[in-house]
Amino acid sequence: KTTGRLTITGVTKPVRFDVKLIPSPQGVRTVGETSVDMTQFKVTPPDLWNGLLRVGKDVRIRFEAVLPPSQ
Repeated sequence: KTTGRLTITGVTKPVRFDVKLIPSPQGVRTVGETSVDMTQFKVTPPDLWNGLLRVGKDVRIRFEAVLPPSQ
């Protein structure tokens, strides 16, 4: 796990990510994810067709990046 700060719509909150570090020929591949409550970032969950389709307030965020080897 790692911690950081996430800013959405100008609101910054601390977050924790589950992160995996995977060695690769290109460097170290990082893969992580977390879930956030979008209402904590002042975002209203979408509501379509007069409430027939509603989206929950929790959003899953996933990321993947490659950290190249140091030179």
